[in-house]
Amino acid sequence: MPRHPDMLPMSPVLTARHAPTGDSVHLDAMRPTSGARGSNLLARMNTNIKKRLGRLLETKSEKLKLGVDVHARDVMVAIQEEDARPLRPQKMLREQLLALVRGLVVAGRKVCVCYETGPCGYGLHYALLGAGAESYVIVAETLTNGRQQKTDGLDAAALCDKLDRYLRGNVKAMTPVRVPSEEEQRRRSECRLREQLKQSRHQWEARGRSLLLFYDHHVTGQWWRGQRWKDLPITVSPWLLEQLTQIRATLVQLDEQDRKSTRLNSSHSQ
Repeated sequence: MPRHPDMLPMSPVLTARHAPTGDSVHLDAMRPTSGARGSNLLARMNTNIKKRLGRLLETKSEKLKLGVDVHARDVMVAIQEEDARPLRPQKMLREQLLALVRGLVVAGRKVCVCYETGPCGYGLHYALLGAGAESYVIVAETLTNGRQQKTDGLDAAALCDKLDRYLRGNVKAMTPVRVPSEEEQRRRSECRLREQLKQSRHQWEARGRSLLLFYDHHVTGQWWRGQRWKDLPITVSPWLLEQLTQIRATLVQLDEQDRKSTRLNSSHSQ
């Protein structure tokens, strides 16, 4: 039996049969890239996505599983058709991944996708759900599995394998996380920002106290507020006061941002 041109070189397993269909799906316009070289590269990527979609639609696979290794600029995607071995991982833009998923869903295919939690957040998860996919965000873990090398393609293939085993009933294959709603995510971000502002203010307060201590002035607490600040010119030198004034300007700004963040959070919770 001839090997599918996109198949990964793995041990022989059941290969999906191909049957031509009349499905034709238009891919959405992709994000423009500046420069002639970038435009040519994007055009080639779009052509590859169209070819991949066409090949997938030619099969009789009703369910497709996608393992996605997510990065800031692009994603690496490994696709498995039913019981076949995974196709060769392919790099694409997020918009191209979503276009591919929409094309498969419109053609009546069930699409399941998984990717790991990370700094890129849950935006891709929301977009995949909107495109009609069944999306899983899973706990990140080491994907090397004893391999000596680690590449995006191997990671995507490993995620695809985890998803396949999980959907077959092996609940230990991966650990999905509870994805917060967009409103919950916004509230969490607001709380994190407020805590970061407070932490920064405490750090700048400590810098001021350390500077004062270095020049034989022992102070505690919020030395930059109210009467305590007004009394400092009496005891410190003009040069030291100038340094403390610069630190205090940062503290005042951080304090105001903290107060503003607290007011916004209070108004949103009402």
